[in-house]
Amino acid sequence: MTTQYPLQPFPICTLENYRLGLHFFEWAANETKYIMCSEYPGMGRLKDCAPYHKWSQMTTQYPLQPFPICTLENYRLGLHFFEWAANETKYIMCSEYPGMGRLKDCAPYHKWSQPSQACIYKDIVLDWTRDIYQTTPKADNYGCTPGLKDNSLFYHAHPYDNSKFIQCDEFGDAFILDCPTNEIWYQDVQNCLPGVRNVKQG
Repeated sequence: MTTQYPLQPFPICTLENYRLGLHFFEWAANETKYIMCSEYPGMGRLKDCAPYHKWSQMTTQYPLQPFPICTLENYRLGLHFFEWAANETKYIMCSEYPGMGRLKDCAPYHKWSQPSQACIYKDIVLDWTRDIYQTTPKADNYGCTPGLKDNSLFYHAHPYDNSKFIQCDEFGDAFILDCPTNEIWYQDVQNCLPGVRNVKQG
């Protein structure tokens, strides 16, 4: 349950930062909390991260700035997010003010996908818990394409190692997973079963 913290002084909550749209900051005393500045200069509240999460100040907070694509018409149509051609790891988030928006960063190892309206993995995922990725081949070479539906094929055989298999997600990301020890992937039943491992040269 999220604790309700009172409004209290924080020197980082300056009027200048507020005007720049910089409202959130790390709290050095506890990585599972962060500072949310209020509209009152010098004042803010502590906020709790979700369970098992910690605050990361890595994502840069960009000020409100002009973007021609942030039209009132697009806003009324619910079109708030757009790719930023200068850098695939960032995207434009339009504000409620016509013509104005903010640049936003995707999470590390991600890039913006306009069709998915989300940040997706840049490479094949080998182990996301240790930030281990595979740059080639591309995800779609494994049959992982954006826009997969409930009745789509999400699992594929690994092309070189039958003790592994490919799991896709709806954004076209590809995750390479291992079968349990002494088991191999059987594509016809979409499952790992006992068998003899066979590794081919890629």
